[in-house]
Amino acid sequence: MPRPAAVTPERIRSAVLSMLAEAGDAEPPTGERFRRIVSVRKLRARLGAGDPATLARVLNRF
Repeated sequence: MPRPAAVTPERIRSAVLSMLAEAGDAEPPTGERFRRIVSVRKLRARLGAGDPATLARVLNRF
């Protein structure tokens, strides 16, 4: 029986949106700015769990 995922796509999306809100940009960030604000390493640290490959796949959908 497989283990349930430690981090769901909804939790990842919520964390990314809060990280962007904390950055305080007035307009939507460019791709370069987005990558400075949100990285797999920062996202994993914020969530406290998650496979880096899975987090990267979800981030690439943004």
